[in-house]
Formats: sequence, structure tokens, C-alpha cells
Amino acid sequence: MPKASRSAEPDPALKRGRGRPALERSESVARRVQSWAACGVRIDDIAELESMSPPTLRRLYRPELDLGATRANAEAAQRLFRATATDWRAALAWLKCRAGWIEATAPPSDPQPGKKAEAEAFGLVAHRHTDWQDLLQ
Repeated sequence: MPKASRSAEPDPALKRGRGRPALERSESVARRVQSWAACGVRIDDIAELESMSPPTLRRLYRPELDLGATRANAEAAQRLFRATATDWRAALAWLKCRAGWIEATAPPSDPQPGKKAEAEAFGLVAHRHTDWQDLLQ
């Protein structure tokens, strides 16, 4: 009995392997990933938005994930620094954040005495209006 042979083999170029097709890096996705990372969106959420697993996202877009927040902070610092030329509040904010300035606070005008100070003050006047008053003066 002769074996049945296939009459038409599929074209190897059209043949697909097992599993999903491999994702490739896209610059439009890279810009979105960097923007979301700059805003503080979690990696799991970015991966869900882009319909890929977190490991795939990290493998394809590691630079954007690592530098997104850094670039956003740098841009904000540049804008604030430029604003210091015209706005004293921006200059004050810059000096507080970058130069270590702090706002001076006035000491409390009438501090509350502690227990020890109260006891000492009472000890100075405790003899008044007693039989000991004449002896201790």
C-alpha cells in the first residue's frame, strides 16, 4: 500500500513557529513609555497599557524606563532656573531646593515651662501664707 504524500507543502516564509510573534522595538511606543515613566506610572501599568508583559517591556524599553523620570526632573529644573530671572518666588524655591536655604522661624514668644521649672517656681513661694513664712524669709 503506498504512503499518502502531501501534495502541497506550505511556503517556509509563511510558516510561523510556536507562540506569539516576537515584539519589536517601536519609537512611538518608546516615546509613550518614557512619558509615562516620567509621570511615575508603574512598570506593570505601562506594560498593561502597551499590551505586553513587564519583562518584555523592560527588555525592549529599559533606557526609557530608567531615564524617564530623570529627564522630566531635568526639564523641570531648567524651567525653574530660567524663571528665577523674573520671578523671586522661583528664585526662592530654587535656593531652598538646591542651595539648602531654609526659612527662619521666630522662637516662640512665651514658651511653656516644663515640670522642673514649675516645681522650682513653686518652691520659691511655697512658704507664703504658712507658719513658716516668717522663718524662711
